Amino acid sequence: MKIKLCGFNEPNSLEYAVNLGCDFVGVVFVKNSIRFVEPKNSSPLSRISSQHTSKVAVVSNQNFDELLDIYNNFTPNFFQLHGSEDPQYISKLKNLLPMVGIIKAISINNSQDLNQVEIYQNNIDYFLFDNKNPGSGQTFDWDFLSKIKINKPWFLSGGINISNLETAITKTTTQNIDISSGIEEQRGIKSQKLIREILHKFNQIKRDQEISKIE
Repeated sequence: MKIKLCGFNEPNSLEYAVNLGCDFVGVVFVKNSIRFVEPKNSSPLSRISSQHTSKVAVVSNQNFDELLDIYNNFTPNFFQLHGSEDPQYISKLKNLLPMVGIIKAISINNSQDLNQVEIYQNNIDYFLFDNKNPGSGQTFDWDFLSKIKINKPWFLSGGINISNLETAITKTTTQNIDISSGIEEQRGIKSQKLIREILHKFNQIKRDQEISKIE
C-alpha cells in the first residue's frame, strides 16, 4: 500500500514529506488551481529527491511544449493527467517522454464515469479516482468502486483526511491513497503537523494490514 501527498508549492513541506518516507509527492501545474506552480519555479522542488519517493506533475490538457517545459524544470517520474486527454494524446506523450509514467485521473459523479476505465487501461500505469472538483476536499460515493473491474493499480482521491483515512481504505480496499487538502490547515498551504499525523496514521494502518495477513 502506498500514499501520495499532493499540491506542494514550496520546498520545506515537500522535503518534510519526503524525509518521512512518502511514496509519491505531487506538484500542480494547472493554472486555475490555488496550488499552481510555474514550471520555471519548480526546480527547487525537483531537487528534493529520494530513491523511495516518486515525483508527480499534475497537469490538465496541456500541449506538449508545456509538458516538455515541465519535464525540463521538474523532471517528474509521472504525469498525472486531469483533463480530457484521450488515448491518442497519451500515446504521443509516451513517445515523447517514454521515461515518464502516466497516472490518468477520472472524476467520479456516477457509476457511468467508470466506463472510462476500459478506454484508458491499456496505455497508463495508474488510475486516480477523484470527485468532480479535484482539490476541493470533497469525497464522492465510494460505493461506485465496489464492482470495478480493473487490471491497473489505482489511487483513491478526494476529501481524504486523517478522520476518514481508515474508512476510505477499508471500504474501497484501495492500495493507493492520494491526499491534498487533508494535509492543509489553511487552503493551499501544507501543514507539517498534518503531514506527520497522516503519514503516521497511514503507516499504522499499513502495518495492521500486514499483521492481519500473517495471522
